[in-house]
Amino acid sequence: MNKELQTQNNQEVWRTQLKDYITGLSWSKDAQWLCASSAAGEICVINTKTTQTYTHAEAHASGIICLAHSPQENKFLSGGQDGKIRLWDTEAGNTIKELEGGSHWVEHVNWSPNGKYFASASGKLLRLWSAQGELIHEYIEAGSSIASLCWKADSSEMAYACYGGVKIIKVEEKEPYQTLPWQNSMISLFWSPDSKFICAGTQDNCVHVWPLPYLLKSDFQMSGYPGKLRNMAWDSEAKFLATPNDAELILWKFAGKIPIGTAPLTLSGHSTKISALQFQHKGKLLASADVEGRVVLWYPESSDKAVVKWKIGNELTSLMWAPNDLQLATGSKNGEIVIMDIRA
Repeated sequence: MNKELQTQNNQEVWRTQLKDYITGLSWSKDAQWLCASSAAGEICVINTKTTQTYTHAEAHASGIICLAHSPQENKFLSGGQDGKIRLWDTEAGNTIKELEGGSHWVEHVNWSPNGKYFASASGKLLRLWSAQGELIHEYIEAGSSIASLCWKADSSEMAYACYGGVKIIKVEEKEPYQTLPWQNSMISLFWSPDSKFICAGTQDNCVHVWPLPYLLKSDFQMSGYPGKLRNMAWDSEAKFLATPNDAELILWKFAGKIPIGTAPLTLSGHSTKISALQFQHKGKLLASADVEGRVVLWYPESSDKAVVKWKIGNELTSLMWAPNDLQLATGSKNGEIVIMDIRA
């Protein structure tokens, strides 16, 4: 059942419930629509102005792994354990196309920032599609499963992580033109907004960073984390790279320069493991969520103290700012979706 609640400081909170673990959240460009997916294969599309919802109980034959909304149009993608990619009409809540993602689970779907393309990865198979769902390229299979995908800010290139390094591909070419070497497994990949760095979370609990353009042995890493880093976040100006360190946040100061030799900023406001984090798209606020269901907001450029904290409820699995930076959505382990209006 859907309901509206009030929290302190008059932030409106709106909640709805799916059957299982929330695996993805994705906002439309105008912040009117929030899409959510669950491990049970459900898709929920919420109109945040009218609170009308569309729910598809079996959008994929099994669980949904990835979800991504077009940065330009009212349509979104879902990728599932059934090896399928679905392209959806956001407003109608209907499937536009069903695409073959590969013989394995579709683990990644990523739109280019300009919305003209999207990339998908299934096992070792990488494909590039037009915004209309037409296959453009099927690349030579990677040497190992593709762990993560990311795009350059100008949409001219994309990068993917596999064992042995990061491969970079120009959109108009059929093969990678560069490999950023690293003889270890990676689980996440992030390209800085200023396009000067690519960073990866590795299996050995490190953040590995390659400055661009890359010169041999110019890469470096930050180590000592207690676990594997799937979640990291750049701020919009690439001044900070935020990383979770159990119940703390570690922010490395970049601003176009490597942070080696400088002390990171430590933010302490959670009492348990941080499970998700994201900076606003254009603003200065950083949001973080934890496994006790708490959300904390920060202004790290101004202070190492938390701005505000909320106790949402169950263990939080995902968190996402709306493009207008005024709304914040969270998803939880028990299938609950919460939307808050933030007036900071």
